[in-house]
Formats: sequence, structure tokens, C-alpha cells
Amino acid sequence: MLPAIVSAPDVEPSTSALLADYAAHLAVTGRGNSAYMHGARRFLGCWPAPQAWASQPLSVRLSADEHARPFVMFLTIHGWLRPGWDWLVERKLSSFWREITGTPLEVDMTRFMDAAEHVGFTRLQALRAASQSIGRVLLQTGRRLDDITIDDLDALAEACRHRHEVTGQGWRHYRTAIITAHRVLFHLDIVDTPPASGPAPQPFEQRVADTAPPLSPAFVAYLERKLGTCRPKTVSSLATRLAHFGRFLAAIDPDLASLAGLDRRRHVEPYLNSVAAAVSATSGRPLTAADQARRILASPASSPTSPSGDGPTPHRDDWCSAATSPPAPTVAALPARRR
Repeated sequence: MLPAIVSAPDVEPSTSALLADYAAHLAVTGRGNSAYMHGARRFLGCWPAPQAWASQPLSVRLSADEHARPFVMFLTIHGWLRPGWDWLVERKLSSFWREITGTPLEVDMTRFMDAAEHVGFTRLQALRAASQSIGRVLLQTGRRLDDITIDDLDALAEACRHRHEVTGQGWRHYRTAIITAHRVLFHLDIVDTPPASGPAPQPFEQRVADTAPPLSPAFVAYLERKLGTCRPKTVSSLATRLAHFGRFLAAIDPDLASLAGLDRRRHVEPYLNSVAAAVSATSGRPLTAADQARRILASPASSPTSPSGDGPTPHRDDWCSAATSPPAPTVAALPARRR
């Protein structure tokens, strides 16, 4: 395979090398349609030096058919083509997430998504900001996430404004995504200043909105208490993981009235099994052992209980409503994933 996007290559490969690597890429991603290779050959027949394509009028670049577009994306992701800001804001890049699999770009995008959720944005907000803003910035600049600057975000915003002036199409979704990206980059210490305004992380009540109503106040109170001893970013990350537990309880036992009603066999052990089988919403891959442990430790499922059944007792991490059934399994009891 060609080297994945890191920096602009010094020497362009031959067309035969590009076609060979593209064929290998199609095989790895499970696509054997000969039309894709035909589209790639036709593209290289017109532009044997791929970057020459980027100097064409936007109308020409947008005219690439459905069989050539995947090759353009392949060239862009692997650093052989910078398609232009105007093209990037016009195209939906529907194959973006599939094409970046196994590349350093996937690593950067996953890191950005995780940081966005830790800051307090929902998974959907993080996904939109990742694909609509930072993903396009990485494609056009050819740099890694740590090297992105505010000027890069400004260049994307300017392209969006120009598109609006020419076509009349709104760019509110782009503006929101760019401001979100700016905020996340600030929290990652990649840029020095936060955005002047923009979407703020959701309040705790909304973060745990999918939790059964009787349990939501306990979750919110717990998160607010943690703000007194932990950094906001840490508590935000905790809220994300706690929301997983809340959604699970709402699905399997919507009538559960309080955390004191947690039962090892009905609630805790099934949750441990669900975590062991969970996949990342970002990558679609199974959660790592570390991520599984974090989800469990964030929930009351990992807390010591009151075996006497005398009611709620304070315990680890300040949970004030404990289950009265036998102690929950520890993280070491997490079921092994089938291979």
C-alpha cells in the first residue's frame, strides 16, 4: 500500500505503481468491481501527475463519475493529491470513514472523536465535527492532527463562505462543526485559544437523557458532586460512560425505581457481558480491555454493595444508592472475548 497521509510526497509514483496499490486497496476493503479500476485508469490517462487535477476548474473536478471518485479519495487519503478547499466543501465524502481504515488518519480521527466526547459533546456532535471539519482539514493540509492550526480552520471557513456567496447554499452545519473542532483542538492543547463562541457541551441532564427517569437525578447529582474533586474534562468523560450504563438499564429494566434496586444477576452481570461485547461507535471495532474497564468503573456496577440489605451506604466514588444483592463482580471477572 502507499504510505498513508503524513506529509506531501517528494516524488510522485508511476501510474502503474498507483494502479497496483489501488488494486491492492480495493482487495483489502472487499471491493472487486472492475469499474473502479477502469475509472482509475481513465483518471490517470488524463492526469498522470494526480496533483495536476487539483488545478482544474471546480466544475471539472466535480464531474468525476462514481467510478473515479473512489480513486480520487484514495489518492487524497494517501497523500498524493490535495483536491482543494472548494472541492472538499462541495463533496459529501460518503466513503471517508471506510477509506481511512488502517491509516494514520484513522488514528487522528479516533483521537479527535474521543476528545470531543470527553469535552462533553454527544457522539453525534463529535461525528459531525470530525467529518465536516477536521477530516477535511487533514485531507487538504496533509498534516497530522497535532500540526493543525487555526489558520487551517479559517481556510476551511473561507471556502464555505465563498461557496455560500456563489451558490447561495447555507453553511451553518460547517460553521458549527468548525467551532466544535476549534474547541476540541483547544482542549487537546493543539491550539492556544478557544473559540469566541459556539456550541457548548450539553448539560448533564441531557447527557443522561436516555436513562430511566427515576434514575436520572441520581446520575446528575453524582456527576455534579464529582465536579468538586475532578477536572471538568474528566467528569465529562465519566458522563459519557455513565450514559452507556443508564441506557442499558432503561432497555433491560425500565421499571427500575432506584439504584438501590440494582441486582447482581438481573442488572450487573448482564451489563458486564454487554460491555465485553460492545463495539466502538467511532471505529466499529470491539472495545479495548482498557475502555471496557473504564465503562465498568464509571458505573455503580463496580461499586461495593451493602450485603446486609440495610439500605443505601456510601462507597466508592461517592455513590449514595447501593444495590442490596451480593457484591458485584470486579473488573477481573469481565468475560473473555471470543476469538
